[in-house]
Amino acid sequence: MQQQPSNQKPSSLLFLTTLMVLAFFVMIIFIQKNGTVSHNLYIDLMTAGLFLMVFWVIFMLDRYIMQIDKIQSSNVSTIHENSQQIAELSQRLREQTKLARKANSSDPLTGVFNRSFLYSFLPKIKESSLMPISIVVFDTDGLTKINHTEGFAIGDAILKNFANLLENCSKDEYVLARSSNDEFVVVLPNTPETEAYRFSQEIKVRFPQIKVEVDFLGDLSISSGISTLYDPTDDILKTLEMAKQNLHIEALLSDVSNQHNVLALLQKSLISRTSETEYHCRRLRDVSRQIGVELGLPYPQLQRLEVAAQLHDIGKIAIPDSILQKQGTLSTEERGIMEKHAEIGFHIAETMPVLKEMSLPILQHHENYDGSGYPQGLKGEEISLLARIIAVSDSYDAMTNSRIYSEAISGHSAMSDLLNNSGTKYDPMVIQAFTRVFYKTANL
Repeated sequence: MQQQPSNQKPSSLLFLTTLMVLAFFVMIIFIQKNGTVSHNLYIDLMTAGLFLMVFWVIFMLDRYIMQIDKIQSSNVSTIHENSQQIAELSQRLREQTKLARKANSSDPLTGVFNRSFLYSFLPKIKESSLMPISIVVFDTDGLTKINHTEGFAIGDAILKNFANLLENCSKDEYVLARSSNDEFVVVLPNTPETEAYRFSQEIKVRFPQIKVEVDFLGDLSISSGISTLYDPTDDILKTLEMAKQNLHIEALLSDVSNQHNVLALLQKSLISRTSETEYHCRRLRDVSRQIGVELGLPYPQLQRLEVAAQLHDIGKIAIPDSILQKQGTLSTEERGIMEKHAEIGFHIAETMPVLKEMSLPILQHHENYDGSGYPQGLKGEEISLLARIIAVSDSYDAMTNSRIYSEAISGHSAMSDLLNNSGTKYDPMVIQAFTRVFYKTANL
């Protein structure tokens, strides 16, 4: 509305100027034809007319330039407005795309990343500047049972609170994803295994608070598995799978996990068929672990050692009772049958994915360091380190506890026997570690 008068005024001025120029030249032509003025005056009038014509031309050019500028200004303004609109549309599109990607990559229940994102993300972070990369896998033990007995509302609340706990304990550079119903994965760049272990322990210490938050009084715990990638040329997905295997092994040791039921069932079968007791299995587990700690074994290896120690004689469930319960000395034939228990135990473990990694210690726990043992006659470091540890802890426990075929002796006497057989039956390195454990723990 305000621009209309300014547009009309220049147009009126242009019309009057043009009319004056035309009138002036008409007057000159009229004077020339009638001869009413002198020649000099005529020249002056013509000169004035030319100046007036030049002024008119300049005025017309100025008007033309003004119109061009106005059109260009209008076009620039239009382009600017269009650019702003395009930028706004692009921003909205980016935001919508981001939301869509987040919806596709996030777990709808907990809000953390989902399995699809995890498996697409992992291969992209294998840079040397991020090494070592540790992966910790957590599993909520007993959640399936809780869902069936308490309802999915309680189970979902536990998962949400657990995800919040993991986020609160994680550093900014950590990546958290829910990889299955009750399993979470945390990727820790620039983190060695020892620091990843401390992180997992912090989570376990704080996890019981979740039971209070959701008002749940039943059995609830978590298991974790850790694996670390040090070489960027290695397959990081294999690191993830190793962490999951370590998780399953730890779950074997958890009282409320489904995997623990497998271990408990095998132990019960062993105890019911042999003179082994639950206390023997626990003692062997604890002593073996102490030796492993003394030797500086990493946490995943300690877990394998605990499980293998408890199941080292599982093959005896296939040995006839007449041999297992015999109080006298076994005949050569009977001893040959008894010695088969190591191979039988190996095959039992091999057929069960969760126990497969413990099959070698189960097979080799009767091998002697000098090669005089069975079933393969291995010697030295040909024998699995876990088997060499179990051989020492099993012998000590057998000597210090009464059996059908022998009476118990004192801890010091058993210690002397182990030292006397160091380098022949037993690995000297393991014997030294056991000796330190023996004197640290008041003779066990």
